[in-house]
Amino acid sequence: MMKNIFLSILCCVALFTSCGGNTKQDVMKTNETAVSQIELRDKPRTIHVYLFGDFPVDLGKQMIKELQELYPSVHYAGQISLPDSAYYAPRNRYLAAKLLNTMMALQPNNDMVLGMTTKDISLKYKEHENWGVMGLSYLNKRAAIISTCRLRIPSKRTEHLRKLMLHELGHVEGLSHCKVENCIMHDAEGQNRFSQLDDFCSSCKAVFKSKGWNMN
Repeated sequence: MMKNIFLSILCCVALFTSCGGNTKQDVMKTNETAVSQIELRDKPRTIHVYLFGDFPVDLGKQMIKELQELYPSVHYAGQISLPDSAYYAPRNRYLAAKLLNTMMALQPNNDMVLGMTTKDISLKYKEHENWGVMGLSYLNKRAAIISTCRLRIPSKRTEHLRKLMLHELGHVEGLSHCKVENCIMHDAEGQNRFSQLDDFCSSCKAVFKSKGWNMN
């Protein structure tokens, strides 16, 4: 009788010890998961750069180099064809929103995607069914497209393309148009005013820095 009681007590102790060990492991796993989620959240997203159609590879890689000096994770994703579904025949343009969707489908995670094209791009804007633009991005989302078509000053094209690229990526990072007149985030209002836009203002730079950008 005493032997049976003693064995029962041993079984209960063993069962209690086993349950306690599993609980500790579960807590450790939960903590590890929480730490992983924090690291993933704090890690800067990668910018995947796509060159549409006949966009010059040398120019594209030059822009990527410019980005790499300011942002820790930039990836050249390669050249891709312009989708037929994005072509707007009446104006010989490509629908910017569809180009954005094409890139996001290629990168289904939360990374940023940036596309470059030489073609004229457009969107539906207010009463205009097809409004030509230099670039388009989704505010505080992850996609941007820029076009060289309306950058018509050859000697300034590279400089203006860089500012256009950073302007659209600013929107991706959550910046709206800035009221400071010489800030790169200032609204162009349908015109190329990049010659008058010198740099980002201190407020816009602060937002970039909070997102992991190296802005002086």
